[in-house]
Amino acid sequence: MDGPEGGWQMIGERGRGMISAHNDKAFRRLDEMGAGDKVFISMERGDFVFLAMEVFVYRHGVDDWKDTVYENTGEYGIVLTTCYPLNKRNTTGDRLVVRCEMMKE
Repeated sequence: MDGPEGGWQMIGERGRGMISAHNDKAFRRLDEMGAGDKVFISMERGDFVFLAMEVFVYRHGVDDWKDTVYENTGEYGIVLTTCYPLNKRNTTGDRLVVRCEMMKE
């Protein structure tokens, strides 16, 4: 479940936000990100800069979502997710995940 009801917070608030997008459109090149890359997000309520800490593939049915994706984000962070492998229809439930932490000003 998305949003605070599912444990995910709004971007820029304390906790973890999530952004998911299709692997053949907005996130078709997400696999090119690496640790240390910056993510810039502009919203009506402000501009935010995040640092990619980790890029990995979540394996549905093998990995625990709570341990591998949800719990590994810092106090102010986001995770970017898309279906994996990229540019293919995904019926496996695998996800490419980029775990990010908000940069201090």
